[in-house]
Amino acid sequence: MFEKISITPYFILNKFFGYSNFREGQLEIVNNILAKKDTLAILPTGGGKSICFQIPALIFGQNKNDSRTSIVISPLISLMKDQVDALNRKGIPACYINSSLSKEKLQEIFKMIEQNASQNENTVKIIYVSPERLKSEKFINVIKKIQIGMLVVDEAHCISQWGNNFRPHYKQISDFYQHINKDIVKVAFTATANKKIQEEICNTLKLKNPFIYLKSFSRKNLFLEVIKCESETIKNLVLLRLVNVHSGQTGIIYCATRKTTENLTNFLKTFNISATRYHGAVDKKEKEEIQDSFINGKIKLIIATNAFGMGIDKSDVRFVIHYQIPGNIENYYQEIGRAGRDGKPSNCYCLYYADDIKIQISFAKNNKESLEQTKINIHKLKQIYKLFKMNECRTNMILNYFGESAQEKCGNCDNCKNLVFENRPPKHSLLTKVSEPEMSLIKKLLQQKYLYKKPTTFLTDAEICYLSILKPINEIDSMKVPGLGTDWSNKWWKVVAPIINAK
Repeated sequence: MFEKISITPYFILNKFFGYSNFREGQLEIVNNILAKKDTLAILPTGGGKSICFQIPALIFGQNKNDSRTSIVISPLISLMKDQVDALNRKGIPACYINSSLSKEKLQEIFKMIEQNASQNENTVKIIYVSPERLKSEKFINVIKKIQIGMLVVDEAHCISQWGNNFRPHYKQISDFYQHINKDIVKVAFTATANKKIQEEICNTLKLKNPFIYLKSFSRKNLFLEVIKCESETIKNLVLLRLVNVHSGQTGIIYCATRKTTENLTNFLKTFNISATRYHGAVDKKEKEEIQDSFINGKIKLIIATNAFGMGIDKSDVRFVIHYQIPGNIENYYQEIGRAGRDGKPSNCYCLYYADDIKIQISFAKNNKESLEQTKINIHKLKQIYKLFKMNECRTNMILNYFGESAQEKCGNCDNCKNLVFENRPPKHSLLTKVSEPEMSLIKKLLQQKYLYKKPTTFLTDAEICYLSILKPINEIDSMKVPGLGTDWSNKWWKVVAPIINAK
């Protein structure tokens, strides 16, 4: 049986969540919700938004004279399960209702809710549901029998076609109001919403004179770096070096397509780098196993599409690599936000290869939505393209994009630090540079041995430099870099390797 608890937010925070203090903004949001003010909170990824609605939900659920249940609407099945499991482990009765449940399990949950209502009890404090479920006649009939204290809309940017994960059913959430008591508190949370999207959220959800909390989008512990790769070969070599630099640390590599996640996982395995792929076509049970293993630290490196990460609560991700260009700044910001949630310094890299933008252009044009949505997608793609091409402060552009005032140079991006990937100090170098005399000798020997007038037609200066850091164990390994072809191993072992290894 759930123990009756103090209605003090600090007491609940400490007893059930193990914290002695709230993070910045959390208590202010909690107090406004408890004052029954409709609320919109824009908290960056990792800002601790779940506590902001779980604590009020417990307090609403413990009022002796008016105990009420809270409903949390979320598009993320994995998040529902994770959060409900975590709440249940804390002794907090919660459940979720979505398409992952069998008919028998659904009936069991509905029966429990109905029995509680008939006995005037409120055993279940929080019910998580998908937005599509709000249209279910059975769900509506069950919910009509209980008193609702709060309606929470998570990932609220899904309401907007200008958001990065538009879900049509989010537009219909306000239709659900007619089936529940009128004196509920309506609360919306999102990590990414500019001024236009904020207004759309408030209007669509019919928030009345809402309290709006906007935390700064600046993440000072994240270092942003864009590495411009002139070929896919160089991109693969840079990736190998980055993964080596962060060996033993937890990281995520984001790709644009399922095929790329599979290919990249296999590529890394040929260099004895353990990685697990995750995308929409992975079996549901396997997805759950991957998520659990990642959270528990059994898996250190995930290669994934943007299907991975939302709702994954792991604090010690030390690096995020975008192997391909993301489709918009919202996705980019959310994905890098999975790094450094513990506040410790973390690195966010984008391997910028110009041809990769063609993939996102194809996605933008081939969407199954309206022509207007296609235009929005293309506009967003131009913005992310500008972010990666620019020479000014990248953090400031992100802040401006989300409607926040720019600051002085952030000091947390490559442009502000004036760092170029090739020219970092030796102690932190990601690249062993080949000197000009060595480069001249390599070219001369290549020309003599292979009778090429222009040896750089098969190995560019940059490729020779990047290969100098690879140092494959044997000739078989040296032939496993996509884009180089098998013929290059002879050139490496007979010409380049002796010069580099002689250092």
